[in-house]
Amino acid sequence: MRITFGTRQRLFIAFALLVSTFALASCLTLAHVRSIHDGLLQSKRYEDGVRASLELSSAVRDQYAH
Repeated sequence: MRITFGTRQRLFIAFALLVSTFALASCLTLAHVRSIHDGLLQSKRYEDGVRASLELSSAVRDQYAH
């Protein structure tokens, strides 16, 4: 027995697939944005550490220069 779909059912299925595709794409995009944000925060922490070590090395250099 073959199931036939009317125009209304086909349009509903097509629209549901379209909305599902956009929802999936939005979720994936938000996940990638979150990972980029986490990476930027980690880089900021490393930047602060590098800046502190450069200031310390400059202070040590100045101490031995005088």
